Amino acid sequence: MVKLWRDSISGDVLSKQLKWVVVIACVLPIVIGCLTLLGWTFGIAVLKSVIPGMKAMNPAAALCFVLCGISLWLQRTAQPARQYLIISRACGIIIAATGLLIFCNYLWGCPTDIDRLLFHAKLGTNRMSLNSALNFSLLGLSLLLIDVKSQRGFYLTQYLSLSAEVIALLALIGYVYGITPLYHIPKLIAISLNSTLAFIIFSLGILLARPAYGIITVVASDTAGGAMARRLLPAAVIIPILLGWMRLSAEHANLMTNELGTPLLALALIITVTLVILWNAHMLNITDLKKRALESQLQERAEELQQMNQSLLVEIDERKRKEETIRRQTEEIFELSTPVLQVWNGIVMAPLIGTLDSQRTQLFMERLLQTIVDTDSPIALVDITGVPMIDTQTAQHLIDTINAVKLIGARVILTGVRPAIAQALVHIGIDLSEITTRSSMAAGLRYALQQQGLDVLPQPG
Repeated sequence: MVKLWRDSISGDVLSKQLKWVVVIACVLPIVIGCLTLLGWTFGIAVLKSVIPGMKAMNPAAALCFVLCGISLWLQRTAQPARQYLIISRACGIIIAATGLLIFCNYLWGCPTDIDRLLFHAKLGTNRMSLNSALNFSLLGLSLLLIDVKSQRGFYLTQYLSLSAEVIALLALIGYVYGITPLYHIPKLIAISLNSTLAFIIFSLGILLARPAYGIITVVASDTAGGAMARRLLPAAVIIPILLGWMRLSAEHANLMTNELGTPLLALALIITVTLVILWNAHMLNITDLKKRALESQLQERAEELQQMNQSLLVEIDERKRKEETIRRQTEEIFELSTPVLQVWNGIVMAPLIGTLDSQRTQLFMERLLQTIVDTDSPIALVDITGVPMIDTQTAQHLIDTINAVKLIGARVILTGVRPAIAQALVHIGIDLSEITTRSSMAAGLRYALQQQGLDVLPQPG
C-alpha cells in the first residue's frame, strides 16, 4: 500500500510543491532563530519578539530552532547520505535533550540553567517557556524517529509533530484572541509569538517531509480525496479562528452581547461552512466533468483504434490472399517457363527460356530429375536457345544440373549452343569437354535418336 502511494506521489507537480513547503519549513525556523540571536547580540527588540514589548524568544530556543531547520534540511529526502544522517540525529538529540531538561525543571524542579547559558547578562528573567520545552522535546524525538515505523505500521514522528502543532496552534489562538492563559501558563513563562509561529511552520514541515507514509498520505495524494482534504483543512483551521476573533472583537467593542454573539457565531459558521462545501463541490464537479470528457475522448479514440484495427486486419487478409495468388502464379509461370517433355522413349527434352536464377534453377533441376526417373530415360536434351546471355552464375547453374543428371545414371545433350554462347563460355572458363553439345535442337534430337539405335530418314519427296 505504501509503495502505491509513493508511486502516485513521486514525480508530479504536487510532489514538487510539497518539497518546496518542506524547504520553507526548514529555512524559516533557521532565519527566525538567527534573527533572534542577532537581536540579543545587538539589543534589537523587534528581532527578539516581533512586536516590541511582547515576550522575547529565549536564545536557547533560537539556537534550537536553527538546529531544527538544519536537521530537517539534511533529512528532507527519504534516504539521506550517512554523514548527513549522523549530523541530523546529533541535532535531534541536542534539541530533545534541551527540551526534556527544561521540561523536567518545570515539573520536578531539576536544577538546570541550560536556557540561560547564552547572553546570561542580558536575559534578566527571560527563560524558555514550558510550552516551548515540551514542543522541543516532541520535535527532537520526531526528528530522531522520522523514518521509524511501529509494529502496527504507525509513524510515531507524525503524531509527535502533530502534537507540537496543536500546542503551538493553541498558543496562536491565545495571541489572536488576547486570552493570556492559552500561551502563558499562570506563574510560569509565556511562549513568545515568534516561537509560536516557528513551531507551527516547522511542525508542518515534518508532517510533509514524508508524504508517502502514515496519516499524511491522504492529504498529500493526487486523488480527489487528497484535493478535497487540501481545500478543506486550511478552511477548517482559519475560518473558526477568524470568526471567533470577529465575535470577541465585536463583544469588546460593545457591538453585541454574549447571548447574541453565540447564535450569530453559529449562523456565521453555518453560512461559511456551507459556502466552503459548495465551493469544494463545485471544484469536484469541474474535476469530474473534465474526467468524463477525457473518458469520452478515450472511448472515442478506443473505438477509432478498434475500427482501424479491423481495417488493418481486413487489409492484411486481403494482402495475404494477393500474396498467395502471386505465389501460385509465380509457380505456374516457373513451371511454364521450364517445361520437361518426353519426346521419345528414353529421351526427355527441357527447353530453357529466359534468365536462370537460383530459384528457377532449383525448380528446373527437380522437374528434370523427376521426369528422368519417372520415364526411365537415359538421355536428356537441355536446349538453351531461348537463354539470351550466359554469365558465370548461369553457367554454374547449368553445370550443377548436368552433374545432378549424371548422378542418376543419365546423360545430358546441351543444344542451342550458338557462336556467341560458345565464345561467352570459353571467356568465363567453363570446361564443356565432357558434355555433348549441339548447335540446334534438331541436331541434338537426331544425335539422341542415334544413341538409341534409331535413325532419322528424310521424308520421301
